[in-house]
Amino acid sequence: MRVVAIQRSAALAAMLLLSSSLVSAQTSGQPATDPNAVPAETLQHQLAQTLPGVWRVLELRVEAQVNLGTAVDPEVRSRLRGTVALATPTFSVVQREGAFTFVQPVAPDGAQRTVFVRSTSVLRAGRWEILSHSQTGVG
Repeated sequence: MRVVAIQRSAALAAMLLLSSSLVSAQTSGQPATDPNAVPAETLQHQLAQTLPGVWRVLELRVEAQVNLGTAVDPEVRSRLRGTVALATPTFSVVQREGAFTFVQPVAPDGAQRTVFVRSTSVLRAGRWEILSHSQTGVG
């Protein structure tokens, strides 16, 4: 009985030693990516879904990102700069006469605009929930 207990203790000590060396190997040096960083692709997808239908996202850059929560319960704030473009030309109504509506062009297809966005992202059930606030009005 005592031999089994010693073997179990030795096995447990070896596992602890191995796991602590793995943790120190993972945390020593610079990690390639922050595990609590929100991927730019996720932020771009969310921005594309919130834009009015005539706009499409051409580029989105994460200028700054910080986790104000914890590693277990991250709350990541991001500052983004992006370029959006019109997917179709836009027009404004000039006049209506009966069944006819007269319009004039406002912006051509492909017209670009720079947008600035601040977002707060919370990880829930393995997915990022993102609340964004545009600092540049589009649409």
